[in-house]
Amino acid sequence: MNKVLRKSKKCVKELEKLGVICLNKNTETGAELNAQIIVEIVEDLLVRIDKERYDMCKNDEAKLIDKLIISSVGEENLISKFNDDFKKDIIKKYFCLDDPELIFRTYCFVINYEKKAELDQEALKQINEGKFKNYLYN
Repeated sequence: MNKVLRKSKKCVKELEKLGVICLNKNTETGAELNAQIIVEIVEDLLVRIDKERYDMCKNDEAKLIDKLIISSVGEENLISKFNDDFKKDIIKKYFCLDDPELIFRTYCFVINYEKKAELDQEALKQINEGKFKNYLYN
């Protein structure tokens, strides 16, 4: 087995021990990400942008999301450790980008609570199936 494959296998096993992913018994279906972590990221993230930047990119969703990543993700956020594609996906999936609220010259984007509720259900399902320990729902 080559070094990269061994290192990857070790990393995956460590992630499984930490409760970040769950390896499926069927190797074709791969690994499943712990939905509780996504819940934590969504609840922790403050998606906001100053008025001037928003006005420049409000008609271009891709550019808006890029600006939101820069202005909303700080070093203290759990999401800061992930790559930009993951960050974009979280913002697109779990935040309402259509109608932000203007508060003191800053546009604030709220969580899409319908999508968040689906995520909560997925997390509870994973817990009930015994894939992950319950960290959030006590």
